[in-house]
Order: sequence, then structure tokens, then C-alpha cells
Amino acid sequence: MSWIKLTQLSLLLEWRNKSALFNSLLYSIASTYIASVLLTNQAGVQVWNGLLWLLLLFNALTACSSSFKSETGNRYHYYLQWIRPSDLIVSKLIYNGIYCLFVSWIQWLLLFFFLGWPGGWMGWHLLCISLGAIGLSTVLTLTAGIAARSGNNMSLMAVLSFPLLIPTALLGVKASILIGVEAEVESFRPFLTGNAGMTLLSAATGYLLFPYLWRD
Repeated sequence: MSWIKLTQLSLLLEWRNKSALFNSLLYSIASTYIASVLLTNQAGVQVWNGLLWLLLLFNALTACSSSFKSETGNRYHYYLQWIRPSDLIVSKLIYNGIYCLFVSWIQWLLLFFFLGWPGGWMGWHLLCISLGAIGLSTVLTLTAGIAARSGNNMSLMAVLSFPLLIPTALLGVKASILIGVEAEVESFRPFLTGNAGMTLLSAATGYLLFPYLWRD
């Protein structure tokens, strides 16, 4: 079974279930509405973007923490015989990336609706949060795979994710704030490039290491 079919299977199962997606949307709507009441629609660029990245981080953690919960027991032994580990990790990376990307756009629209737009270039801002969402999902997918082979130990996932999530989130926050104040492109481009580089590095690390973890 190729990574394309595995990705399609994950998307199909999520579409039929929808529980994780609805939980993320419910959390996003409730938290954004409460923030709009507390801030009375006067959030500045820093507060607006800080709130956005906080919500993105929580949604990505919720989505990716259960990435490998179904690949246990009998299904693990079935996958071990018929599926290459590299195909499995690629499909998880793509699925979680699509999921977090979709949720990040929804979260951006909710903040725009409830709190208004604080200013800046929308196109660059959407690119920034898109790179950030994919970066967060990549890091969390890798650590979720490691935690899954140790009995789905979520505390291990948290410990492994922390040193990688913080730089990814900080790069995104700094870039989005600079975009919000309409700074020169050269001032925030290194942050976007750094975020993309960390994403590629995490994906490559997961692709190379996951087969050894899976067969262990």
C-alpha cells in the first residue's frame, strides 16, 4: 500500500468520523469568542498574532497527538507485513499537514471575524501561518511516532516536542508581527525561510529514523 493510498484512507476515515475536526473547530470558536469579549475588539498586532499562534499550537497538538493511536495491536502487525514504514510516515506527515493547514485557515478567519484585522499584508500573513502550521504538524508527527513505539507515552511526546515547537512558534510569531506592522520584506523573510528549513529538516529526520523505530 503506497503513501498516497494511506493518505487517502486517513482523510476518508476523518471525513466519516469528524470528531477531531469538530472538537478543534469548537475549541477555536469558543476561545476566539471569549477573547473578543475580553479584548473588546481592540487587539493590537502583537496581541492578535500571539493569540493566533497560541491557538494554532494547541490545535496542532490536539490533532497530531493521536496520529499513531490506531497503529497498535493487530493493525500494527498487519501494517508490519504489508506497509513500508517510510510510506506510513509520509502519509501521516501529509495528512497532519493538510489537517493543521485547514484548521489554521479557519482559525485565521475566526480571529478576523471576531477581532477584526489589526493591519499588515494579508497574503504574506497567510503564507506565514501556513508555513507555521505545516511546521508544527511535522514536528508533532515525528514525536508522536516516537511516543507510539514507547506505548503511546504522551509525556514523552511533550518532552521531545518542546525544544522543537518553541523555535518554530517563535519564528512564526516574529514574522507575523513584522508582517502586521508592514515592515520590509527583507526583515521577515529570514524567519519564513527558517521556518521552512526547520520543517524540511524535521520531515527528513522523520523519514530516515521512523523505519528503525517502526521495526524495533
